[in-house]
Amino acid sequence: MNNNSVPCTQMALGVKPAGKGQSGMGKKTILITVAACVAFLVIFTLIMIFAVAPRLQYSLACQAYEDKRYEEAINRFNDIEDYEDSAEKKHEIQLLQVQKLMDAGQYYEAAAIYQKLNDRARYYDALYQYSSQLVDHQDYEKAIEILEKLGEYRDCQEKIPEIRYLYGMKLVEEGNFQSAIRIFTDLDDYKDSRNRIKECYYKTGLQLMKNWDYENAIKEFGKCGNYSDSKTRVKECHYKTGLQLLGKKDYTEAIDEFARSGDYTGGKKRIKECYYKIGEQLLKDEQYTDAVEAFAKAGDYSDSKAKLKSAQYAYVKNNQNREDEITYQYLKDLKTANYKDSKKIYDSLFAWKVTDIYFNTSSYSSDRYSSISKYSAVSCHFTVTGGPPEGRTYIYCQATWPDGSSNKKQKSNSEFSDSSEGSWTWSDGIYSDPYWGETGKFTVRFYDGSGNVIGKASVTITG
Repeated sequence: MNNNSVPCTQMALGVKPAGKGQSGMGKKTILITVAACVAFLVIFTLIMIFAVAPRLQYSLACQAYEDKRYEEAINRFNDIEDYEDSAEKKHEIQLLQVQKLMDAGQYYEAAAIYQKLNDRARYYDALYQYSSQLVDHQDYEKAIEILEKLGEYRDCQEKIPEIRYLYGMKLVEEGNFQSAIRIFTDLDDYKDSRNRIKECYYKTGLQLMKNWDYENAIKEFGKCGNYSDSKTRVKECHYKTGLQLLGKKDYTEAIDEFARSGDYTGGKKRIKECYYKIGEQLLKDEQYTDAVEAFAKAGDYSDSKAKLKSAQYAYVKNNQNREDEITYQYLKDLKTANYKDSKKIYDSLFAWKVTDIYFNTSSYSSDRYSSISKYSAVSCHFTVTGGPPEGRTYIYCQATWPDGSSNKKQKSNSEFSDSSEGSWTWSDGIYSDPYWGETGKFTVRFYDGSGNVIGKASVTITG
């Protein structure tokens, strides 16, 4: 190989082959050349980064904007946010995106973006629109929360009562009456809120009635005033409470409830039924006077009248004492109704009787004659017994002569009580002319005020 030939590398660089004396200078030249190349590359790269690349990114972002590829455009503008009007372009795109959300009714999402963009006016408007959307979807509670957050914006404060009212109505429809009452109470005199409160109490009462909780239903209806048929519902609750108590055989309490039901259908009849049931139990327990009282209050229910007589009769049979006022009163009723042997018992205890009848010739004498001369005075002595407790009565006397003739009944001059004594005297004799008078039986009969014979006796008239 020729020693003067030049290596390919050196030829390519245009460097003259070094001789023995030029080797150090050649190396220095190579280093300078390499350094210059590196510097050029760095400068070229910086130019590309800070001049050419942003311009290219901006162009691509603008193209994406024009093609409505908003997300891509935003991402590209984000990378060059400080380049020319990139920030304004990005904001424009974001506004367009939000408007699309607004147009699509996605107000909540739009509001979130407006808030990030610090666009207060549009943020408030989006929330306002969102509250209306919530109202349309009956999410009243959330809508109220939004409007309260907006404060004095537009007509928010005027809309809040309206939406609260709608919320209250929704709660009523859902049967959440207590929450609805709180809403309408807060609204005070807004629209017909006060009447709606009554409606809630009324519907709460109906709900309680369905659960057979009549006691609390009455309380709720009582808060309704004259709303609807609240007063009738109160009566109905008392009536149905009465039925419950009747089923439990708590007749006394049932009577009280039926009485409170007033003129509600069937209430009065149920009261009679209760008294009838009480009477039956008292009769079974031999509490006859209380049974009589109960059957009397039962009136015409079932066979109450017959049961009443049965209770009266049972008492009389167990209390045949003429000093007993109750026995007397019961026997009077029984005798009038011709009940069993009540007349016989009455007569044995309370019928007036004239007993211990005897004759002599003086009203002051206690002698007892079996015969008296037709020429003598005749005195008929007697004792009046019987009668009701503390009773007094007139008696009537009629005489029958031996020839069968009789005088008219004569009334006593005074009243008699039990065990009182008296006499009927013919002081001039029984004949005006004794000579012509017949002899034989002279009979005296005593009558009560009803014309019943209550005693009689005879004496023999001699010549």
